[in-house]
Amino acid sequence: MNPYESGQLEQKIDLDFAHRRAEKVLNENAIRMGEFGDIYNVGDDIAYVEEKEKQFALNNTSAQIEQKKRADILEAALLEEIELGNWLGEDTETIKTTKYDDIKNGIDAIVEFKEEERRAYHLGLALDVTFSIDVDKKLQRIKEGIANGKLPSIKYFKSSHMGFRGELSEIPEVVIGIDQQKTQEMTDAWINKDRKRLNGLPVKNIVLSEILLQLDSFKKFAARNKQPGIASRYGQVEKLVKSIVDEKNISPEYDRVLMSIESSLRNI
Repeated sequence: MNPYESGQLEQKIDLDFAHRRAEKVLNENAIRMGEFGDIYNVGDDIAYVEEKEKQFALNNTSAQIEQKKRADILEAALLEEIELGNWLGEDTETIKTTKYDDIKNGIDAIVEFKEEERRAYHLGLALDVTFSIDVDKKLQRIKEGIANGKLPSIKYFKSSHMGFRGELSEIPEVVIGIDQQKTQEMTDAWINKDRKRLNGLPVKNIVLSEILLQLDSFKKFAARNKQPGIASRYGQVEKLVKSIVDEKNISPEYDRVLMSIESSLRNI
């Protein structure tokens, strides 16, 4: 069949165009490993990333590579909207992690809460972005870490607010995402920079509902497992996010990813 007639070529061009824009957004907003040369042997970590990317290209099918592109597009769109739309408040910054921390530690971004109140630890939230409804493995990984008294860390972190550069440890983590139908809707609006359409989508309500649900669940799980420090960290972030949701009068919105998260959390 002629690809022009089937529309297959147009779909491929759209995907590639969107992915190029996503890569640009993610690269421009990511922490730069090169700025840490005085702290780490950055060359080893760059080589690690290059090897992992080479293995992915060699060992995955074209369909899996296409899925990865769609995941990158969703990640870029969501992180850009969270930041530009102040979804988590005006006194926050959404920071894209390095490829090293994305691959090695499974963390796509850090939300930094810029509170005036001084505390003994940095207040942030780690985000793992997905459009898969199969979230159980991700949530179980977080649960096991909490039960063992461990929260995720990233090797490369830079905060102008805290005047800090280096490893950021003990970060509460949640999984966020939207299902494939809403991903397509958001991608279409994002590619065309259609602010009116983007603002009309229920994505913000879905994501904030996912975050609040997990913060509460993991806080209670940590308390039950005698991890008061971890429970406190989840509770502090929950308090901030809940105040934002209440202030903006955001009502819960459901899609298949949120329902899957809710179902998995029942076992936690």
